[in-house]
Amino acid sequence: MSKDNVRERFESLTHTGLSKKLHNFLFTKNLSGEYFYKDVEEEFQIFSKVYQAAHAESAARIAELEKDAARLKQFTAWADSGLCPALVFNDNGYWAVSFDGVIPMDFSEPPNDAQLLIDVEKIMWRETVAEAIDQAITNTGDKT
Repeated sequence: MSKDNVRERFESLTHTGLSKKLHNFLFTKNLSGEYFYKDVEEEFQIFSKVYQAAHAESAARIAELEKDAARLKQFTAWADSGLCPALVFNDNGYWAVSFDGVIPMDFSEPPNDAQLLIDVEKIMWRETVAEAIDQAITNTGDKT
């Protein structure tokens, strides 16, 4: 089919209100120089799978960010209620949240330097900050 014939066919379909049927086709040229319509259903399916995978990855990341926001909200709620949570890191790469320890009272603004003594039980250590906060939430019974 020549380029002019394909264009005439395209225009006739467009003018007769059948242009919606053309959404599934591409106007393309093969190696021998002939123009033809190519069904793009397969290309659409590939695009759809890629889009869905990207959307699922974004949705998973949004869910993780929402969990992180809830953890921060809980940590702030503990502080506001007077529990004095301490997020502690050790030199081996582990994190813990402790509510037990000693800190000198300091009412100055801004606060002065201080030496802290924080009690951390072995079961409190976790590999990530998120895991440490989740462990503290589980142990305190706070699910918010």
